[in-house]
Amino acid sequence: MIEVNKIHCLFEQSGSFKNTFKQLGYSAFDYDILDDFNETDYKIDLFNEIERAYINEDSIFDNFSKNDLIISFFPCTYFSTQNDLHFSGKGYSFRNWSDEKKQIYINERLKKREFMFQLLLKYINICKRKNIKMVFENPYRGSYLLKRSEIKKPDIIIKDRRVLGDTHIKPTGFWFYNFEPTYMSEYTKLNNEKFLLHNEIHGSLRSHIHEDFALNFINKYILGF
Repeated sequence: MIEVNKIHCLFEQSGSFKNTFKQLGYSAFDYDILDDFNETDYKIDLFNEIERAYINEDSIFDNFSKNDLIISFFPCTYFSTQNDLHFSGKGYSFRNWSDEKKQIYINERLKKREFMFQLLLKYINICKRKNIKMVFENPYRGSYLLKRSEIKKPDIIIKDRRVLGDTHIKPTGFWFYNFEPTYMSEYTKLNNEKFLLHNEIHGSLRSHIHEDFALNFINKYILGF
């Protein structure tokens, strides 16, 4: 079990983890540039904050101490397996595109993916340098992150999130930095909601994590209850 003062939830609009930590008696806050769920406490450009912190300029990371914990859901748009279709140029949306237009699009997307990967590495470096406990989440199946040697393998892999109370499978990896996950065998009762199929999940719900999952994950891998 770790002891922390405050919880900082980055790239998490839904409030699932923030509110679960608050229910457990912790001070917790959500940080994101969007506020679609009306849960964002600090509406801020986190990409810019990472860039600033990396070169030792003033940033929100100056307000995080080594006694705090960061839970983050780093954007997976360019890391997920869906990119394979984009890079193949064979998707339905490409049907009327010329080969030249396809190649320009693919090259731009490759550049964006590399930019996001380097930004993630900077984020990890900041947390290591400041010795801040940090966990970040990303989809696991077919993830681009698994192919890059610059980043370690995920510490926790959950192949079916329903096991911890979520409403859909969505295999997920969690990377821990500056502390080790606990591995308690007991966790709370699963939710009674209907499990969702992949084609039933749309928009922001694709990345939404159920509050029961948050509670089970926190208890099992962070607090060790």
